[in-house]
Amino acid sequence: MEKLFYKSQKRLGVSSSSVREGEGQVVISGEDMISSLPEPLLCHILSLLTTEQTVRTSVLSSRWRHIWKWVPRLELDSSDFTNDKFCVDFIDKFLTFHEKSCLRDFKLTIDHDVFGGDASLYEPRLGRMNMRKLERFQVDNKFGVFGPSSIDYFRFRTPLTLSLCEALVSLNLHFVSLNDDLESLSLPCLKTMYLEDVVLPSDAAAEALISSSPVLEVLKICLSRYDAVVALRVRSPSLKSFTLRGVGLFFVRGHSSVVIDAPKLEYLSLMEYYQFRSFKITSVAESFKVDIDVEFELMTDCLSRKKIIYNLLNNFSGFKVMTMSWRTLQFINSSHERDPLPKFHGLTRLRVTICLKASSELLPTVLESCPNLKHLTVVTILAQ
Repeated sequence: MEKLFYKSQKRLGVSSSSVREGEGQVVISGEDMISSLPEPLLCHILSLLTTEQTVRTSVLSSRWRHIWKWVPRLELDSSDFTNDKFCVDFIDKFLTFHEKSCLRDFKLTIDHDVFGGDASLYEPRLGRMNMRKLERFQVDNKFGVFGPSSIDYFRFRTPLTLSLCEALVSLNLHFVSLNDDLESLSLPCLKTMYLEDVVLPSDAAAEALISSSPVLEVLKICLSRYDAVVALRVRSPSLKSFTLRGVGLFFVRGHSSVVIDAPKLEYLSLMEYYQFRSFKITSVAESFKVDIDVEFELMTDCLSRKKIIYNLLNNFSGFKVMTMSWRTLQFINSSHERDPLPKFHGLTRLRVTICLKASSELLPTVLESCPNLKHLTVVTILAQ
């Protein structure tokens, strides 16, 4: 903590004594109304800043020297530290200070030189973290952007154990691996969950994580190339928005099926590479809308690809509103040459994007399957 304190003094170009004495560098005149505010209000104001900005205020006066330690928010980027060990030490001291207090917001970005960093150092400290009163929890591990090899993965992933999270409202994780003991997890207040390249150890673990959130409203899953999930089951009585993004072209594993049972679901977005042999929707809201922007290139078997496309689109035949990208239209058009598309009898509003150089047959192919369409929006884009 003290290192970050003196680092802030250096960046400001002042020392705490010069602020107090007003000798040339900083001159304070008039009445200091802000410092006279009660500490709870000062802590709330400081909570609107990053942790580094908050620490800088410690040079303002003797009263401000320790106020930043009481701010119920910790936001750090490991690249601001010499190495990961210094960052972990700072987190450890800060969380030890707040262990029985009121930390509400935790955000950690792990971003260091790929050859000098060790993301696994964070796991012991995060595993001991008291999350009972935490409302927002985010770990963004930038190491996940490096190469596809398993060596990179095991070296740079961040193992994470979710413990008691009674007040958690928002969970945002990137390139971490979760433990398998999720069946007893309870997230009674969680409304937003973002899982990007998060390693889930089993189908049961993925289902338990979602079902442990009875008031969940927004869910975004960007599949990991390393997880063990084969059948993704999304069962939620409260979910309103669900975004599912497939794994990149060269990282496909055995994700084979998706089941969605969410009676209040109003919006579904499917993105990137589609790789599911089976896709089934058992319940959604009456006002349901779907946005399809996927590619099927990963499926080399032409017959299988056509069956998979039909299986996916057949789920949406009774819904009223749909958005479809031009690259999805391309695959639909190629499949339509031999096998008819399902009829979208319920579809009344359709929005499509069309590449300027795309075949003129793309749109008519879909329109033939929409007998009750009333509103059509066409957005033209440049070639990608």
